[in-house]
Amino acid sequence: MRSNITEFTFHNSPSNVACQQRLLADLQKVVDPFVTLTQGAHEMTVLVHSDLEGLVEKAFARERLVERLPRLAAVAVHLTPKVVGMPGVYYAILKQLMWGNINVVELVSTYTELVIVLNKKDVDRAFAILKGFFWP
Repeated sequence: MRSNITEFTFHNSPSNVACQQRLLADLQKVVDPFVTLTQGAHEMTVLVHSDLEGLVEKAFARERLVERLPRLAAVAVHLTPKVVGMPGVYYAILKQLMWGNINVVELVSTYTELVIVLNKKDVDRAFAILKGFFWP
């Protein structure tokens, strides 16, 4: 779990890649930074620990900001590689949170990791729900 996460969403532009490169270069000096960069068809999102907000603002200073969401937290669920071929795994996890009336702000995934971004106020309940789901 990571707390004090801020999400920045920017419109896509030809200069987004250069901005990402600047940010990643600046992060080389940071010990164990929390950062995710995702790019969709129309916008890109940067998630960072709140201590790193200034680096994002500097790197993306000329980009059009869509939204900035502070006071978030990220709960990471590590999964076995076998899950990749199993239908409905993400649904089963997210359904538990929905039944607990917890809003999911953002999802980020890698091959064996699902990062669920929530409002900070929902983290304790979400963690309890997920713990009960995985270890009944």
